[in-house]
Amino acid sequence: MIGDDRKRLQVCNTAAETAGEAEPAKHQIEMKVVPFYIDSPENSIPGGFTLYFADGVKDLPYVELTDWIGMMNELVPSASPVLNADYHIDMAVDEEDGLVTMMRENESFMTVDFVSGSVVWNDYCAFIQEANGPYQDLACIPPADRNGQPNLLAAAAIRSKHSAFTGVSLSDYGIPMIAQDGKYLLPMQTLSAFMLYPYFLSMYCNRECVMLSAVMEMKPPVDEVTDDLMALVTPEMRARAEMMNLSEEETFGTLLNMVKTWCWT
Repeated sequence: MIGDDRKRLQVCNTAAETAGEAEPAKHQIEMKVVPFYIDSPENSIPGGFTLYFADGVKDLPYVELTDWIGMMNELVPSASPVLNADYHIDMAVDEEDGLVTMMRENESFMTVDFVSGSVVWNDYCAFIQEANGPYQDLACIPPADRNGQPNLLAAAAIRSKHSAFTGVSLSDYGIPMIAQDGKYLLPMQTLSAFMLYPYFLSMYCNRECVMLSAVMEMKPPVDEVTDDLMALVTPEMRARAEMMNLSEEETFGTLLNMVKTWCWT
């Protein structure tokens, strides 16, 4: 099954096949094991976390995909044992074509193409969902973001990708990928964005340690409350504020006061 999907993947990425045929220069790879914390230095994970750095660049940590999958298989079920008791990722490597496929227990997968510099999912929503949860939970998404844009429409657009191939060319954005000496390396923050965001988590690194923390908890509390309040702004409130011909900063403050008045009266 994965073999057939790889053929479809290659069709999706034909534009990338025009890359040069020259043998790429070998990277100088440095491995470093650093302390690994969850939420705070008081919660240290035994064994630390293995990072890789390439060509002397110290502010771009890479993670080997085998290590990342091992972390996900341990972290996700333990963090939410009810919704993710069955969560598991298997890994398949096609060295000849430079493909690494991460297959979920629900048969969704993410394939990393180190030749074309791209990533493809056969069903992104299924790949990031809880193992025993709903396909797409919209109930927890505020109706609008801080700028008044409708979050639900964006979520609905994602949902329409069910069972559809979705991909992104990392090379188009200058995001490096390294396949060398049997190791398959992606930037830690890229993997974090693709696979931890659905759990409202992210990985942070200061070169000396790695911390896994909730994205929301990294914000000052006042900013978190402000964002929650701005999500309650109605079109009528926004229209009233726009009629006042205020600056962007004044408009923001006016809308915030309108919501506070509406909530507390």
